[in-house]
Amino acid sequence: RHIPMGEVPARMAEIPVDADLYVICHLGGRSQRVADYLVGQGYQPVNVSGGMAAWAGAGRPVVTDDGRPGSV
Repeated sequence: RHIPMGEVPARMAEIPVDADLYVICHLGGRSQRVADYLVGQGYQPVNVSGGMAAWAGAGRPVVTDDGRPGSV
């Protein structure tokens, strides 16, 4: 589920506390801030080290919210 950083506090009800939760941004810095916030709210998120740049660089698929091919 894609929730932009600025919308996380208002959309907490959409994030199950017991879900496997991976937080990612372009390089990993902003997602670390979100992960830290989520820890303070009782979640156990994982910040994806290196962000989408590392994800794409490793050859993993990048898709948009509607399932079309994406780009980093």
